[in-house]
Formats: sequence, C-alpha cells, structure tokens
Amino acid sequence: MIKEEDFKAQIETIKKESRIRAEFAFEEKSHGLQTEIERLTTIVNTYKEKISRKERENTNLLAELHIWKAKVESVKRQYIQEINDLKVRV
Repeated sequence: MIKEEDFKAQIETIKKESRIRAEFAFEEKSHGLQTEIERLTTIVNTYKEKISRKERENTNLLAELHIWKAKVESVKRQYIQEINDLKVRV
C-alpha cells in the first residue's frame, strides 16, 4: 500500500509538473504574441510612412498647382492688357 507521505509527495510532484508545463505554455504563448505585436507594429509604421510620403507629395502638388495657376493668371492678364492696348491703337 502507498503510504500517506508518498501519496502527498506524488501529489506535490504532479502539481510542480503542472505548474512547470503551465509556465512553459504561458512563456511560449507570450513570446508568440510579442512576435506578432512586433510584426504588426512594423506593418503599421510602414503604412504611416507611406501615408506621410503621399501627404507630402500631395502638398507639393498643391503648391505646384498654385504656382502654375498664378503663372497662367499672369500670362492671361498680360494678353488681356496687350489686346486692350491693340484696341486703343486701332
């Protein structure tokens, strides 16, 4: 027959093994989740950079558009003035 002390020792051993397995499973899962978080953070940062780049490109395009619009308006005014000067001469 199993002595009470041996039985308690076996139960304690089983508890320790269960704790070790649980800790190992936790560490393994934790490491996997941390790896996934790092991967997703990298993806998010990549998209943030792309969005920032597109925003800068759009800002530059808008600035260029305003410059060309001002040039067109200037040329337009110049031609209108030249036409008016020609009308006055005639």
